Amino acid sequence: MSTDLTNPPRNRQAPQSKLSPTMVRYISIAAAVVIILIIVSVLRSKSPEEASQTPSTQVATTAQAQEAPAATTAPAQDNTVVNPAATNRVEEAMDKTTLLYTWADSTEASTYLEGAEKGVAEDQYKLYKHYLLGTGGVKADNDQAVQWLQKAADQSYPPAVTELAILYDTGTILPEDSPKALNWYQKGTELGDAVSEFELGMAYDNGLLGLNVDKAKAIELFTKSADQGFNKAQFILGVAYDNGDGVEEDKAKAVEWYTKAAEQGLVFAQYNLAVSYDNGEGVAADKTKAVEWYMKAAEQGLANAQYNLAVSYYNGEGIKADEKKAIEWLTKAAAQGHEEAVDALKGI
Repeated sequence: MSTDLTNPPRNRQAPQSKLSPTMVRYISIAAAVVIILIIVSVLRSKSPEEASQTPSTQVATTAQAQEAPAATTAPAQDNTVVNPAATNRVEEAMDKTTLLYTWADSTEASTYLEGAEKGVAEDQYKLYKHYLLGTGGVKADNDQAVQWLQKAADQSYPPAVTELAILYDTGTILPEDSPKALNWYQKGTELGDAVSEFELGMAYDNGLLGLNVDKAKAIELFTKSADQGFNKAQFILGVAYDNGDGVEEDKAKAVEWYTKAAEQGLVFAQYNLAVSYDNGEGVAADKTKAVEWYMKAAEQGLANAQYNLAVSYYNGEGIKADEKKAIEWLTKAAAQGHEEAVDALKGI
C-alpha cells in the first residue's frame, strides 16, 4: 500500500470472451482437416494391402473439409479476445491538494470580515478559502489567505490546522516544510480531525515526513479516520485488508470498507468493489452488481473501469451483450492510454 503505486497489487483472471457459433464451426472443421492429414500420412506409410483395407469414407470427409472455408478466413471479430487483466484492482495515489480546492460558498467574503477580525476562527477559515480561491467578491491573494489560515489554525480550528499542514506538506503557496507539516498533522490528529488522521497514517505507512514506517500505527490512524466517515481512509483500509498489509488479510472486511467509500462516490473504491463482485472475493460473485459499480466508476472517467465495463458488454456478463457499447467504452479507455483497450480495438 503506497502513495506512489500505479500498478494493481495483484492480477486476477479476467472475464473470458465467448466464441461465436461460426468460430466453433470453423475450429471443428480445421480440427477434422488435421486429423485427416494425419491419417493420410499414416496410410502412405502402410503397405498397399493395409491401405486397401481403410474405409473409403475418409476420402469423402477429406473432400468435404477441402470445400469448407479455412478457419483463418473467419471475420476479425470472431477472433477478438477482449480479455487481458480485465479484473485487476487499483491502488491509487490520492492528491492531497484536492481538499484545498474542494469548497464552495456563495456568501460574500466581506460577510466574514467582522467576525474574523474579532477572532472567530470559523470566519477566519472561510476568509482564507475565499482568498485562496478568489471567490466571494475578492481576488485570489495568497498572502491574505495564509494570514487568515494561520490565525484560525493558531486557535486550533481543526480544518485550518489540517489545511496548514497540507500547504507545508505539498509546498502549495507556502515553502515545502516536512517538520512543520508533521507538527500540524499531529496537532490535527490530537483534535480528532479525520483528514489529519488519514494523512498522518499515510506518512507512517510510507515512511514520509521523517517518520519510520509503522504499519500498525498507520492502520490505527486509518481506522480512526474511516470510522468518522472519511472516504479515502475507508478505501485505503479496504486495500490494507485486501492485501493483508499491516493487518491480517480479510476479503470480507475489504468489501465492507470498499462499500462505505464507494457509496460516497470515491471512484477507486467503486472500481475495487466491482472487482470483488466480479471475482467473488469477500462477497458472493455477482456479475450484475459488478457491472453496476464498473458503470459508476467508468462514468467518473476511470480507464480500468471503462475497459472492464466494455468486457462485460462484449461477453454479456452481468448485462446484455452489446458490441456497440463495448466499443464505445473501449474507445474511452483507449483515449486515456489503456493498453489492453487499444489492443482490443485493433482486433474488432
